[in-house]
Amino acid sequence: MSRHDRTTTSSLLLTLPLVALLGGCGSGDGEGAGSSSSTKSSTSAKATENRGPRDPVFGYPLIVDGKEISKQQLRSFLVNGYGQPYLEYEKMQILIKEEIEARKAAGQDVSGLAVSEEEFQAALLDADKEVKKQFPLGDVSLSEVSPVKDMELFHAGLRQTLEFDKVFLPANPYEFGPITESALKAAANGDETLLENLRQTWDNQQAEGIDPEADKGYSFLKTFLRSMVQDHVYASADIRLPGDQIPDHLAMQINGTGIETDAIWEKIKDQVTPMDVYQAKQWFVNTTLAKQAVKDAGFWLDDDEFDRVYREEHDPYKDSPFSLERVALNFRKFPSISAYRTHYRLTQSYKRMIADELTTDALKTRIDRINLLIAGKVDADVILLSAYDFKNREWIEGGWEKAEERAVDVIQKLAEGLTWEDAVEQYSDFYDAPIPESAKESGQEVPRNNKGRFLQVSRNDFVNRLQESDYQTFLTSSSVADFIFFEQEMGSTHNPLEGPYGYYIPKVHKRVLHKETVNIEDDNHRTLLEQDLVTSRLNRFVWELRDESEIQGLEL
Repeated sequence: MSRHDRTTTSSLLLTLPLVALLGGCGSGDGEGAGSSSSTKSSTSAKATENRGPRDPVFGYPLIVDGKEISKQQLRSFLVNGYGQPYLEYEKMQILIKEEIEARKAAGQDVSGLAVSEEEFQAALLDADKEVKKQFPLGDVSLSEVSPVKDMELFHAGLRQTLEFDKVFLPANPYEFGPITESALKAAANGDETLLENLRQTWDNQQAEGIDPEADKGYSFLKTFLRSMVQDHVYASADIRLPGDQIPDHLAMQINGTGIETDAIWEKIKDQVTPMDVYQAKQWFVNTTLAKQAVKDAGFWLDDDEFDRVYREEHDPYKDSPFSLERVALNFRKFPSISAYRTHYRLTQSYKRMIADELTTDALKTRIDRINLLIAGKVDADVILLSAYDFKNREWIEGGWEKAEERAVDVIQKLAEGLTWEDAVEQYSDFYDAPIPESAKESGQEVPRNNKGRFLQVSRNDFVNRLQESDYQTFLTSSSVADFIFFEQEMGSTHNPLEGPYGYYIPKVHKRVLHKETVNIEDDNHRTLLEQDLVTSRLNRFVWELRDESEIQGLEL
Protein backbone atom coordinates (compact mmCIF):
# COMPACT_ATOMS: atom_id res chain seq x y z
CA MET A 1 0.00 0.00 0.00
CA SER A 2 1.29 3.45 -0.90
CA ARG A 3 1.91 5.56 2.17
CA HIS A 4 -0.33 8.21 0.57
CA ASP A 5 -3.31 5.97 1.26
CA ARG A 6 -3.06 6.17 5.03
CA THR A 7 -6.19 7.27 6.87
CA THR A 8 -6.33 10.97 7.69
CA THR A 9 -8.29 11.74 10.86
CA SER A 10 -7.56 14.15 13.67
CA SER A 11 -7.49 11.45 16.32
CA LEU A 12 -5.06 9.35 14.32
CA LEU A 13 -2.80 12.33 13.71
CA LEU A 14 -2.64 13.07 17.40
CA THR A 15 -1.97 9.54 18.59
CA LEU A 16 0.38 8.05 16.02
CA PRO A 17 4.10 8.87 15.99
CA LEU A 18 5.26 10.98 13.05
CA VAL A 19 6.95 8.03 11.34
CA ALA A 20 3.49 6.54 10.86
CA LEU A 21 2.20 9.75 9.31
CA LEU A 22 5.06 10.62 7.02
CA GLY A 23 6.36 9.01 3.92
CA GLY A 24 7.65 9.60 0.46
CA CYS A 25 5.25 9.90 -2.43
CA GLY A 26 4.49 7.68 -5.33
CA SER A 27 6.09 8.16 -8.69
CA GLY A 28 3.27 10.50 -9.57
CA ASP A 29 0.76 7.94 -10.84
CA GLY A 30 0.13 5.82 -7.77
CA GLU A 31 2.77 3.25 -8.70
CA GLY A 32 5.62 4.15 -6.35
CA ALA A 33 6.39 3.06 -2.85
CA GLY A 34 7.48 6.00 -0.76
CA SER A 35 11.00 6.48 0.51
CA SER A 36 12.87 8.66 2.89
CA SER A 37 15.05 11.46 1.59
CA SER A 38 16.67 12.14 4.93
CA THR A 39 19.71 10.42 6.34
CA LYS A 40 17.85 8.80 9.17
CA SER A 41 16.49 5.52 7.87
CA SER A 42 17.51 2.40 5.98
CA THR A 43 15.38 1.53 2.96
CA SER A 44 16.31 -2.12 2.58
CA ALA A 45 14.06 -4.70 4.15
CA LYS A 46 16.99 -7.08 4.36
CA ALA A 47 19.63 -4.56 5.47
CA THR A 48 21.89 -6.04 8.10
CA GLU A 49 24.08 -4.41 10.68
CA ASN A 50 26.81 -2.12 9.37
CA ARG A 51 30.23 -3.67 9.07
CA GLY A 52 33.62 -2.06 9.01
CA PRO A 53 34.87 1.19 10.52
CA ARG A 54 32.84 4.37 10.28
CA ASP A 55 34.42 7.12 8.16
CA PRO A 56 33.81 10.65 9.52
CA VAL A 57 32.65 11.84 6.07
CA PHE A 58 31.24 8.76 4.34
CA GLY A 59 29.87 6.89 7.33
CA TYR A 60 29.84 3.11 7.27
CA PRO A 61 31.08 1.23 4.19
CA LEU A 62 28.32 0.95 1.57
CA ILE A 63 27.79 -2.66 0.50
CA VAL A 64 25.12 -3.56 -2.07
CA ASP A 65 24.38 -7.27 -2.35
CA GLY A 66 27.92 -8.06 -1.24
CA LYS A 67 29.57 -5.48 -3.53
CA GLU A 68 31.35 -2.64 -1.75
CA ILE A 69 31.13 0.88 -3.14
CA SER A 70 34.50 2.43 -2.39
CA LYS A 71 35.09 5.82 -0.81
CA GLN A 72 36.90 6.76 -4.02
CA GLN A 73 33.74 6.09 -6.05
CA LEU A 74 31.69 8.24 -3.68
CA ARG A 75 34.33 10.95 -3.69
CA SER A 76 34.45 10.96 -7.51
CA PHE A 77 30.66 11.21 -7.74
CA LEU A 78 30.58 14.16 -5.34
CA VAL A 79 33.42 15.89 -7.13
CA ASN A 80 31.66 15.57 -10.49
CA GLY A 81 28.41 16.80 -8.97
CA TYR A 82 28.87 19.07 -5.97
CA GLY A 83 32.28 20.09 -7.26
CA GLN A 84 30.98 21.11 -10.69
CA PRO A 85 31.63 24.88 -10.23
CA TYR A 86 35.25 24.12 -9.34
CA LEU A 87 35.62 21.80 -12.34
CA GLU A 88 34.18 24.44 -14.66
CA TYR A 89 36.65 26.98 -13.32
CA GLU A 90 39.62 24.62 -13.78
CA LYS A 91 38.42 23.64 -17.25
CA MET A 92 38.31 27.23 -18.45
CA GLN A 93 41.67 27.98 -16.84
CA ILE A 94 43.22 25.21 -18.94
CA LEU A 95 41.65 26.53 -22.15
CA ILE A 96 42.66 30.15 -21.46
CA LYS A 97 46.21 29.08 -20.65
CA GLU A 98 46.37 27.04 -23.88
CA GLU A 99 45.35 30.06 -25.93
CA ILE A 100 47.91 32.31 -24.22
CA GLU A 101 50.66 29.73 -24.76
CA ALA A 102 49.69 29.41 -28.43
CA ARG A 103 50.03 33.16 -28.86
CA LYS A 104 53.39 33.12 -27.13
CA ALA A 105 54.56 30.40 -29.49
CA ALA A 106 53.42 32.54 -32.41
CA GLY A 107 55.64 35.38 -31.16
CA GLN A 108 52.86 37.62 -29.88
CA ASP A 109 53.24 39.88 -26.85
CA VAL A 110 50.89 38.51 -24.19
CA SER A 111 51.92 40.76 -21.31
CA GLY A 112 48.73 42.80 -21.66
CA LEU A 113 46.54 39.75 -21.08
CA ALA A 114 47.33 39.52 -17.36
CA VAL A 115 44.71 40.86 -14.95
CA SER A 116 46.15 43.38 -12.53
CA GLU A 117 45.11 43.62 -8.90
CA GLU A 118 43.71 47.09 -9.60
CA GLU A 119 41.50 45.75 -12.40
CA PHE A 120 40.25 42.92 -10.18
CA GLN A 121 39.47 45.22 -7.24
CA ALA A 122 37.64 47.62 -9.56
CA ALA A 123 35.51 44.77 -10.92
CA LEU A 124 34.79 43.55 -7.40
CA LEU A 125 33.77 47.07 -6.37
CA ASP A 126 31.52 47.33 -9.44
CA ALA A 127 29.85 44.04 -8.52
CA ASP A 128 29.24 45.24 -4.98
CA LYS A 129 27.86 48.58 -6.25
CA GLU A 130 25.51 46.74 -8.58
CA VAL A 131 24.13 44.69 -5.69
CA LYS A 132 23.56 47.85 -3.65
CA LYS A 133 21.87 49.44 -6.67
CA GLN A 134 19.60 46.45 -7.20
CA PHE A 135 18.81 46.08 -3.49
CA PRO A 136 18.91 49.62 -2.04
CA LEU A 137 17.45 48.56 1.31
CA GLY A 138 20.73 46.82 2.07
CA ASP A 139 18.97 43.53 2.81
CA VAL A 140 21.02 41.56 0.27
CA SER A 141 24.79 41.12 0.15
CA LEU A 142 27.09 40.16 -2.69
CA SER A 143 27.64 36.74 -1.12
CA GLU A 144 23.88 36.06 -1.21
CA VAL A 145 23.53 36.70 -4.95
CA SER A 146 26.80 35.07 -5.92
CA PRO A 147 26.24 32.06 -8.22
CA VAL A 148 28.45 30.08 -5.83
CA LYS A 149 28.46 30.13 -2.05
CA ASP A 150 32.25 29.91 -1.79
CA MET A 151 33.35 33.55 -2.12
CA GLU A 152 36.95 32.51 -2.76
CA LEU A 153 35.72 30.68 -5.85
CA PHE A 154 33.56 33.67 -6.77
CA HIS A 155 36.60 35.95 -6.65
CA ALA A 156 38.65 33.49 -8.72
CA GLY A 157 35.80 33.27 -11.23
CA LEU A 158 35.54 37.05 -11.47
CA ARG A 159 39.27 37.29 -12.15
CA GLN A 160 38.93 34.51 -14.73
CA THR A 161 36.13 36.37 -16.52
CA LEU A 162 38.33 39.47 -16.77
CA GLU A 163 41.13 37.35 -18.21
CA PHE A 164 38.77 35.60 -20.63
CA ASP A 165 37.61 38.97 -21.95
CA LYS A 166 41.17 40.17 -22.41
CA VAL A 167 42.06 37.03 -24.34
CA PHE A 168 38.91 36.45 -26.38
CA LEU A 169 36.78 39.61 -26.18
CA PRO A 170 38.88 42.80 -26.16
CA ALA A 171 36.84 46.01 -26.39
CA ASN A 172 38.13 46.63 -29.93
CA PRO A 173 36.48 44.03 -32.24
CA TYR A 174 39.31 44.52 -34.74
CA GLU A 175 41.53 42.79 -32.15
CA PHE A 176 39.39 39.65 -31.97
CA GLY A 177 41.46 36.53 -32.50
CA PRO A 178 40.66 33.63 -34.87
CA ILE A 179 38.71 31.72 -32.18
CA THR A 180 36.38 34.64 -31.46
CA GLU A 181 35.85 35.40 -35.14
CA SER A 182 35.12 31.74 -35.76
CA ALA A 183 32.63 31.68 -32.86
CA LEU A 184 30.73 34.70 -34.20
CA LYS A 185 30.58 33.24 -37.68
CA ALA A 186 29.47 29.85 -36.39
CA ALA A 187 26.67 31.48 -34.40
CA ALA A 188 25.47 33.16 -37.60
CA ASN A 189 25.82 30.00 -39.75
CA GLY A 190 28.94 31.30 -41.45
CA ASP A 191 27.65 34.82 -42.00
CA GLU A 192 30.09 37.62 -41.04
CA THR A 193 27.34 40.21 -40.50
CA LEU A 194 27.56 40.12 -36.70
CA LEU A 195 31.31 40.71 -36.74
CA GLU A 196 30.94 43.47 -39.31
CA ASN A 197 28.21 45.17 -37.27
CA LEU A 198 30.36 45.10 -34.14
CA ARG A 199 33.23 46.73 -36.03
CA GLN A 200 30.95 49.34 -37.60
CA THR A 201 29.57 50.23 -34.17
CA TRP A 202 33.13 50.54 -32.88
CA ASP A 203 34.07 52.86 -35.75
CA ASN A 204 31.03 55.06 -35.09
CA GLN A 205 31.78 55.27 -31.37
CA GLN A 206 35.41 56.19 -32.01
CA ALA A 207 34.37 58.89 -34.46
CA GLU A 208 31.97 60.36 -31.89
CA GLY A 209 34.41 60.02 -28.99
CA ILE A 210 32.15 57.55 -27.14
CA ASP A 211 33.60 55.07 -24.68
CA PRO A 212 32.05 51.70 -25.69
CA GLU A 213 32.16 50.42 -22.12
CA ALA A 214 30.08 53.41 -20.99
CA ASP A 215 27.28 52.44 -23.35
CA LYS A 216 24.21 51.27 -21.40
CA GLY A 217 23.79 48.10 -23.46
CA TYR A 218 27.49 47.19 -23.49
CA SER A 219 27.33 44.95 -20.42
CA PHE A 220 24.43 42.95 -21.84
CA LEU A 221 26.15 42.66 -25.22
CA LYS A 222 29.39 41.53 -23.57
CA THR A 223 27.53 38.84 -21.62
CA PHE A 224 25.83 37.64 -24.80
CA LEU A 225 29.10 37.52 -26.76
CA ARG A 226 30.96 35.88 -23.87
CA SER A 227 28.46 33.04 -23.71
CA MET A 228 28.70 32.56 -27.45
CA VAL A 229 32.50 32.41 -27.45
CA GLN A 230 32.65 30.16 -24.37
CA ASP A 231 30.34 27.65 -26.05
CA HIS A 232 32.56 27.68 -29.13
CA VAL A 233 35.74 27.24 -27.09
CA TYR A 234 34.21 24.25 -25.31
CA ALA A 235 32.88 22.75 -28.54
CA SER A 236 36.34 23.03 -30.12
CA ALA A 237 38.07 21.25 -27.22
CA ASP A 238 38.41 17.54 -26.51
CA ILE A 239 36.65 17.36 -23.14
CA ARG A 240 36.37 13.95 -21.52
CA LEU A 241 34.43 12.95 -18.45
CA PRO A 242 34.28 9.81 -16.31
CA GLY A 243 32.96 7.12 -18.61
CA ASP A 244 34.92 8.53 -21.56
CA GLN A 245 37.93 6.27 -20.97
CA ILE A 246 39.97 8.63 -18.82
CA PRO A 247 42.16 7.45 -15.92
CA ASP A 248 40.24 6.67 -12.73
CA HIS A 249 42.05 9.36 -10.74
CA LEU A 250 40.84 12.15 -13.06
CA ALA A 251 37.57 14.03 -12.74
CA MET A 252 37.93 15.54 -16.22
CA GLN A 253 40.40 15.74 -19.08
CA ILE A 254 40.70 18.71 -21.45
CA ASN A 255 42.82 18.37 -24.57
CA GLY A 256 44.89 15.75 -22.78
CA THR A 257 45.33 17.79 -19.57
CA GLY A 258 43.72 16.13 -16.57
CA ILE A 259 42.01 17.59 -13.53
CA GLU A 260 42.69 15.39 -10.52
CA THR A 261 39.69 14.20 -8.52
CA ASP A 262 41.63 14.53 -5.28
CA ALA A 263 42.57 18.14 -6.04
CA ILE A 264 38.90 19.13 -6.39
CA TRP A 265 37.97 17.04 -3.36
CA GLU A 266 40.37 19.06 -1.22
CA LYS A 267 38.47 22.19 -2.23
CA ILE A 268 35.00 20.87 -1.45
CA LYS A 269 35.43 18.33 1.35
CA ASP A 270 34.69 20.80 4.14
CA GLN A 271 31.51 21.91 2.35
CA VAL A 272 30.10 18.45 1.68
CA THR A 273 27.19 17.73 4.03
CA PRO A 274 25.80 14.40 5.29
CA MET A 275 22.85 14.95 2.92
CA ASP A 276 25.24 15.19 -0.06
CA VAL A 277 26.89 11.93 0.99
CA TYR A 278 23.57 10.23 1.63
CA GLN A 279 22.30 11.14 -1.84
CA ALA A 280 25.52 9.86 -3.39
CA LYS A 281 24.99 6.57 -1.57
CA GLN A 282 21.37 6.48 -2.77
CA TRP A 283 22.62 6.92 -6.33
CA PHE A 284 25.04 4.02 -6.11
CA VAL A 285 22.48 1.73 -4.48
CA ASN A 286 19.92 2.44 -7.21
CA THR A 287 22.23 2.29 -10.21
CA THR A 288 24.16 -0.75 -8.97
CA LEU A 289 21.03 -2.82 -8.38
CA ALA A 290 19.21 -1.74 -11.53
CA LYS A 291 22.20 -2.15 -13.82
CA GLN A 292 22.90 -5.64 -12.54
CA ALA A 293 19.26 -6.68 -12.88
CA VAL A 294 19.00 -5.40 -16.46
CA LYS A 295 22.34 -7.01 -17.32
CA ASP A 296 21.20 -10.33 -15.89
CA ALA A 297 18.11 -10.12 -18.07
CA GLY A 298 20.32 -9.58 -21.13
CA PHE A 299 19.15 -6.08 -22.07
CA TRP A 300 22.05 -3.83 -21.00
CA LEU A 301 23.26 -1.62 -23.87
CA ASP A 302 26.91 -2.28 -24.65
CA ASP A 303 29.25 0.67 -25.26
CA ASP A 304 28.73 0.81 -29.05
CA GLU A 305 24.94 0.51 -28.80
CA PHE A 306 24.77 3.13 -26.10
CA ASP A 307 26.95 5.55 -28.07
CA ARG A 308 24.72 5.16 -31.14
CA VAL A 309 21.44 5.58 -29.22
CA TYR A 310 22.79 8.53 -27.23
CA ARG A 311 24.03 10.36 -30.32
CA GLU A 312 20.83 9.74 -32.27
CA GLU A 313 18.77 11.49 -29.60
CA HIS A 314 21.21 14.17 -28.44
CA ASP A 315 23.20 15.28 -31.50
CA PRO A 316 20.31 17.10 -33.23
CA TYR A 317 20.12 19.46 -30.22
CA LYS A 318 23.77 19.66 -29.15
CA ASP A 319 24.31 23.22 -30.41
CA SER A 320 20.99 24.49 -29.08
CA PRO A 321 20.67 26.61 -25.92
CA PHE A 322 18.24 23.88 -24.86
CA SER A 323 20.38 20.88 -25.65
CA LEU A 324 19.22 17.73 -23.89
CA GLU A 325 22.35 17.74 -21.74
CA ARG A 326 21.74 21.32 -20.60
CA VAL A 327 18.13 20.44 -19.83
CA ALA A 328 19.41 17.47 -17.81
CA LEU A 329 21.65 19.70 -15.68
CA ASN A 330 19.54 22.87 -15.40
CA PHE A 331 16.00 21.51 -15.23
CA ARG A 332 16.16 17.81 -14.47
CA LYS A 333 18.92 18.61 -11.92
CA PHE A 334 21.28 15.73 -12.56
CA PRO A 335 24.50 16.56 -10.70
CA SER A 336 26.77 15.96 -13.72
CA ILE A 337 26.73 14.93 -17.36
CA SER A 338 28.32 11.61 -16.43
CA ALA A 339 25.47 10.91 -13.96
CA TYR A 340 22.92 11.85 -16.60
CA ARG A 341 24.57 9.56 -19.15
CA THR A 342 24.48 6.69 -16.66
CA HIS A 343 20.78 7.29 -15.99
CA TYR A 344 20.02 7.61 -19.70
CA ARG A 345 21.81 4.33 -20.43
CA LEU A 346 19.90 2.63 -17.63
CA THR A 347 16.59 4.03 -18.89
CA GLN A 348 17.16 2.97 -22.49
CA SER A 349 18.31 -0.49 -21.42
CA TYR A 350 15.29 -0.92 -19.16
CA LYS A 351 13.01 0.27 -21.97
CA ARG A 352 14.26 -2.64 -24.08
CA MET A 353 13.66 -4.96 -21.17
CA ILE A 354 9.95 -4.04 -20.94
CA ALA A 355 9.40 -3.40 -24.67
CA ASP A 356 6.63 -6.01 -24.88
CA GLU A 357 4.71 -4.19 -22.17
CA LEU A 358 4.64 -0.82 -23.97
CA THR A 359 1.34 -1.65 -25.60
CA THR A 360 -1.30 0.75 -26.84
CA ASP A 361 -3.63 -0.33 -24.04
CA ALA A 362 -0.94 0.33 -21.42
CA LEU A 363 -0.23 3.76 -22.87
CA LYS A 364 -3.91 4.68 -23.00
CA THR A 365 -4.09 4.39 -19.21
CA ARG A 366 -1.71 7.37 -18.99
CA ILE A 367 -3.51 9.72 -21.36
CA ASP A 368 -5.35 11.56 -18.56
CA ARG A 369 -2.08 12.03 -16.69
CA ILE A 370 -0.25 13.41 -19.75
CA ASN A 371 -3.17 15.69 -20.61
CA LEU A 372 -2.83 17.15 -17.13
CA LEU A 373 0.93 17.41 -17.52
CA ILE A 374 0.61 19.31 -20.80
CA ALA A 375 -2.46 21.44 -20.15
CA GLY A 376 -3.31 21.15 -16.47
CA LYS A 377 -3.05 23.63 -13.60
CA VAL A 378 -3.49 23.29 -9.87
CA ASP A 379 -4.25 25.64 -7.00
CA ALA A 380 -2.63 24.27 -3.87
CA ASP A 381 -1.15 25.42 -0.58
CA VAL A 382 1.89 23.64 0.79
CA ILE A 383 3.29 24.24 4.28
CA LEU A 384 7.02 23.54 4.26
CA LEU A 385 8.72 22.72 7.55
CA SER A 386 12.27 23.13 6.28
CA ALA A 387 15.49 21.43 7.30
CA TYR A 388 17.35 23.86 5.02
CA ASP A 389 18.21 27.55 5.37
CA PHE A 390 17.47 28.87 1.87
CA LYS A 391 18.69 32.42 2.52
CA ASN A 392 22.14 31.27 3.66
CA ARG A 393 22.19 28.20 1.40
CA GLU A 394 23.04 25.66 4.06
CA TRP A 395 21.51 22.76 5.97
CA ILE A 396 20.33 23.63 9.47
CA GLU A 397 22.16 21.83 12.25
CA GLY A 398 19.79 19.10 13.41
CA GLY A 399 17.37 20.45 10.80
CA TRP A 400 15.58 17.21 9.97
CA GLU A 401 14.77 16.45 13.58
CA LYS A 402 13.59 20.03 14.15
CA ALA A 403 11.47 19.97 10.99
CA GLU A 404 9.94 16.66 12.09
CA GLU A 405 9.01 18.11 15.49
CA ARG A 406 7.51 21.19 13.86
CA ALA A 407 5.47 19.02 11.47
CA VAL A 408 3.97 17.18 14.42
CA ASP A 409 3.26 20.52 16.12
CA VAL A 410 1.48 21.96 13.06
CA ILE A 411 -0.65 18.83 12.64
CA GLN A 412 -1.64 19.02 16.30
CA LYS A 413 -2.51 22.70 16.07
CA LEU A 414 -4.64 22.10 12.96
CA ALA A 415 -6.46 19.29 14.79
CA GLU A 416 -7.04 21.68 17.71
CA GLY A 417 -8.66 24.30 15.49
CA LEU A 418 -5.91 26.44 13.96
CA THR A 419 -7.18 27.67 10.59
CA TRP A 420 -5.39 26.51 7.49
CA GLU A 421 -4.63 30.06 6.35
CA ASP A 422 -3.10 30.93 9.72
CA ALA A 423 -1.01 27.75 9.64
CA VAL A 424 0.38 28.65 6.21
CA GLU A 425 1.17 32.19 7.29
CA GLN A 426 2.78 31.27 10.61
CA TYR A 427 4.69 28.09 9.85
CA SER A 428 5.52 27.70 6.16
CA ASP A 429 9.23 28.17 5.38
CA PHE A 430 9.09 28.78 1.63
CA TYR A 431 11.56 31.56 0.89
CA ASP A 432 11.23 34.49 -1.51
CA ALA A 433 14.39 36.48 -2.14
CA PRO A 434 14.11 40.26 -2.45
CA ILE A 435 13.28 41.44 -5.99
CA PRO A 436 16.05 43.42 -7.76
CA GLU A 437 15.24 46.97 -8.85
CA SER A 438 15.86 46.13 -12.52
CA ALA A 439 13.04 43.57 -12.42
CA LYS A 440 10.69 46.09 -10.77
CA GLU A 441 11.51 48.81 -13.31
CA SER A 442 11.05 46.53 -16.30
CA GLY A 443 7.82 45.07 -14.99
CA GLN A 444 9.38 41.63 -15.18
CA GLU A 445 7.25 39.03 -13.46
CA VAL A 446 9.26 37.28 -10.76
CA PRO A 447 7.72 33.98 -9.59
CA ARG A 448 6.95 34.14 -5.88
CA ASN A 449 6.30 31.26 -3.51
CA ASN A 450 4.10 33.39 -1.24
CA LYS A 451 4.60 31.10 1.77
CA GLY A 452 3.61 28.09 -0.35
CA ARG A 453 0.38 29.44 -1.83
CA PHE A 454 0.57 28.26 -5.42
CA LEU A 455 -2.12 29.45 -7.83
CA GLN A 456 -2.63 28.06 -11.32
CA VAL A 457 0.74 26.35 -11.50
CA SER A 458 1.64 23.81 -14.16
CA ARG A 459 3.20 20.49 -13.24
CA ASN A 460 6.73 21.47 -14.31
CA ASP A 461 6.49 24.80 -12.50
CA PHE A 462 5.18 23.04 -9.40
CA VAL A 463 8.08 20.57 -9.38
CA ASN A 464 10.48 23.51 -9.61
CA ARG A 465 8.71 25.47 -6.85
CA LEU A 466 8.98 22.51 -4.49
CA GLN A 467 12.71 22.21 -5.33
CA GLU A 468 12.25 18.71 -6.74
CA SER A 469 13.63 17.16 -9.93
CA ASP A 470 13.80 14.02 -12.02
CA TYR A 471 17.10 13.25 -10.32
CA GLN A 472 15.56 13.47 -6.85
CA THR A 473 12.65 11.29 -7.94
CA PHE A 474 15.05 8.63 -9.20
CA LEU A 475 16.86 8.63 -5.85
CA THR A 476 13.72 8.29 -3.73
CA SER A 477 11.15 6.86 -6.15
CA SER A 478 8.93 9.68 -4.95
CA SER A 479 7.73 13.16 -5.80
CA VAL A 480 5.74 15.36 -3.48
CA ALA A 481 4.82 17.67 -6.36
CA ASP A 482 3.55 14.83 -8.57
CA PHE A 483 1.47 13.34 -5.79
CA ILE A 484 -0.18 16.70 -5.10
CA PHE A 485 -0.57 17.60 -8.78
CA PHE A 486 -1.91 14.29 -10.09
CA GLU A 487 -3.28 12.30 -7.18
CA GLN A 488 -4.30 14.19 -4.05
CA GLU A 489 -8.03 14.53 -3.65
CA MET A 490 -9.32 18.05 -4.27
CA GLY A 491 -10.27 19.87 -1.10
CA SER A 492 -8.22 17.55 1.06
CA THR A 493 -5.36 18.25 3.44
CA HIS A 494 -2.76 15.50 3.52
CA ASN A 495 -0.47 14.23 6.23
CA PRO A 496 3.10 15.57 6.15
CA LEU A 497 5.16 14.21 3.26
CA GLU A 498 8.92 13.99 3.37
CA GLY A 499 10.58 15.77 0.47
CA PRO A 500 13.99 17.09 -0.54
CA TYR A 501 14.19 19.95 1.99
CA GLY A 502 11.96 18.93 4.84
CA TYR A 503 8.32 18.01 5.49
CA TYR A 504 5.49 19.25 3.28
CA ILE A 505 1.83 19.47 4.36
CA PRO A 506 -0.31 20.00 1.23
CA LYS A 507 -3.89 21.09 0.61
CA VAL A 508 -5.37 21.01 -2.91
CA HIS A 509 -7.99 23.64 -3.70
CA LYS A 510 -8.56 23.14 -7.41
CA ARG A 511 -7.27 21.12 -10.35
CA VAL A 512 -8.14 22.24 -13.88
CA LEU A 513 -7.56 20.61 -17.27
CA HIS A 514 -7.76 23.41 -19.83
CA LYS A 515 -7.90 21.16 -22.87
CA GLU A 516 -7.31 17.58 -23.91
CA THR A 517 -4.41 17.46 -26.33
CA VAL A 518 -2.97 13.95 -26.28
CA ASN A 519 -3.61 11.77 -29.30
CA ILE A 520 -2.06 8.31 -29.09
CA GLU A 521 -1.94 8.14 -32.90
CA ASP A 522 0.44 11.10 -32.94
CA ASP A 523 4.04 9.81 -32.92
CA ASN A 524 5.28 12.61 -30.66
CA HIS A 525 2.47 12.07 -28.16
CA ARG A 526 3.04 8.32 -28.19
CA THR A 527 6.74 8.90 -27.48
CA LEU A 528 5.81 11.15 -24.53
CA LEU A 529 3.48 8.48 -23.16
CA GLU A 530 6.19 5.85 -23.53
CA GLN A 531 8.80 8.01 -21.79
CA ASP A 532 6.44 8.66 -18.90
CA LEU A 533 5.58 4.98 -18.52
CA VAL A 534 9.20 3.81 -18.73
CA THR A 535 10.36 6.42 -16.20
CA SER A 536 7.60 5.53 -13.76
CA ARG A 537 8.17 1.81 -14.14
CA LEU A 538 11.93 2.19 -13.75
CA ASN A 539 11.56 4.14 -10.50
CA ARG A 540 9.22 1.48 -9.13
CA PHE A 541 11.53 -1.29 -10.39
CA VAL A 542 14.47 0.25 -8.52
CA TRP A 543 12.52 0.39 -5.28
CA GLU A 544 11.36 -3.22 -5.65
CA LEU A 545 14.99 -4.24 -6.10
CA ARG A 546 15.95 -2.33 -2.96
CA ASP A 547 13.28 -4.11 -0.95
CA GLU A 548 14.64 -7.46 -2.14
CA SER A 549 18.33 -6.69 -1.69
CA GLU A 550 20.82 -6.61 1.16
CA ILE A 551 22.08 -3.09 1.67
CA GLN A 552 24.58 -2.17 4.37
CA GLY A 553 25.99 1.22 5.26
CA LEU A 554 23.36 3.48 3.74
CA GLU A 555 23.06 5.18 7.10
CA LEU A 556 25.78 7.66 7.98
